[in-house]
Amino acid sequence: MKKLGEFIPHLSICLLICLAVFMVLDGYNPYMKWLTSTVSKIYIVICVVVGITTAVMLIVRQRRRKKKPRQEQ
Repeated sequence: MKKLGEFIPHLSICLLICLAVFMVLDGYNPYMKWLTSTVSKIYIVICVVVGITTAVMLIVRQRRRKKKPRQEQ
């Protein structure tokens, strides 16, 4: 589970960079329909799910840290 927690933020960054590239390509050549095809819509849904998962994991991690008493050094 820990490795998955470390992997998902990196996956989110990679997917969103690819989405940004698709947006630029779609701006230069709208006839290719980079953002209106079925595959692109599925890709956008995957980006959203990964982004939400990353946010939820961060929230859970922050709440766990708040519950643990701090150890003085």
